Amino acid sequence: MILALLATGYAADDEVREYKPPPTFALVMPLGVPQFAQRRPLPGLGYMAVQGAGIGFGVYASTRMWQATAIDDLDAERSWRMASWGGIAGGVAGYFVSTLDGSRYNEVHSQAYLERASAWESAQAAAP
Repeated sequence: MILALLATGYAADDEVREYKPPPTFALVMPLGVPQFAQRRPLPGLGYMAVQGAGIGFGVYASTRMWQATAIDDLDAERSWRMASWGGIAGGVAGYFVSTLDGSRYNEVHSQAYLERASAWESAQAAAP
């Protein structure tokens, strides 16, 4: 969540000039795709790792839960079920924050582009 709020701090003027908005569907893709589409590979790799680890651990814990169910170990089954939910919740939270970060970054840069375009248009209208 903090990454999403700090995304505006990374919006330097040099980056704003070179920013090309990605396709809209890329802003809601999982595994850091919004950040990769915005040419920000480090945050993209971070979000990919968080989501992959969360979902991967959730799948592993689900497998262990089913194994514990097969041998009628109810305590282990409950423990692995909770771990599975935690892993999947972590992966989904990573996806949500990635989407929020990508949308906010896109909004900040699009707004700056609009302001520069409006200033240019005003300068053209004022020119003789």
